[in-house]
Amino acid sequence: MPCFGFTPSVALLNNIQYGLRVKNSGESLAALRYETAVCLHTELISKLLHDLVAQLPQSAARDTTLKLADYIHASVALMLKPLDTDVSHKIAKASIEFYGRSLFKSHTGQYQVGLVLDPRLYTNLEHSLKAVQADERIDIAALTETYKQTAESLVAYFITEFSQTLNFDMLQAKAWDTATSHLLKAIYIALDQIMPNLHRHELKIWAEHHLTQLHA
Repeated sequence: MPCFGFTPSVALLNNIQYGLRVKNSGESLAALRYETAVCLHTELISKLLHDLVAQLPQSAARDTTLKLADYIHASVALMLKPLDTDVSHKIAKASIEFYGRSLFKSHTGQYQVGLVLDPRLYTNLEHSLKAVQADERIDIAALTETYKQTAESLVAYFITEFSQTLNFDMLQAKAWDTATSHLLKAIYIALDQIMPNLHRHELKIWAEHHLTQLHA
């Protein structure tokens, strides 16, 4: 299956696996739900962007990438804050099971946390990134659009689909949807600023970094 995924920390992997083991035991899952959500989303942002920024030379594009990473991190942390409360076992269990569905093994047998991408999107992204890696000419506008579509897929899964496990009331759901919309808008704006201004060697760092997160 064409997947995006990152290697979880030992702490995150242990949390997910522990939750799956005890989800039917009657043990309270509320605290574990929140802790795992914060850990998963923090690591997702770090693996996608913060680890990338650490490899980039000082430049305006690097600064914008870092600002994007920090904005996403702060926004998601605020969105997750309402989860830091006691909830029924049934509601918390739904989130625990979502984490479990996000866990898979790569072809090397290593655990990854991620999602299945649309096959066409996966192919386009992989082809473009490999072309960059091989120093071939690419259409930067097309690559930017592919990155936007990838961001949409990640947000649709880790934010929107995840929210279906949270049993929000109408006002909470509306606030979550509004925050999600603002998050995507910020990503679109940042990508439009970043991608056309990356030097060739910077773009190659982007490609090589994100190719490690694609798993067929």
